Amino acid sequence: MSLSPEAYADEQRAQGVPEEWVQLSVALYEHVRSGGLASLGDGVQRALGRAPRDFSAYAKSAAAAGAWNA
Repeated sequence: MSLSPEAYADEQRAQGVPEEWVQLSVALYEHVRSGGLASLGDGVQRALGRAPRDFSAYAKSAAAAGAWNA
């Protein structure tokens, strides 16, 4: 379900979140939604010494290895 910035702000206000935090979080989420954090970096390659992999590939591998078994 997609929540509009206005609906999100209204929900936050209804929960008693101070207006300055409402405005800050709406602005931050808008920055993310607009692609403001869409640049790629090479941190995984530098830290792990290997190319990054898709999250779905990681999740499948981890599940197969029993990462979430009780």
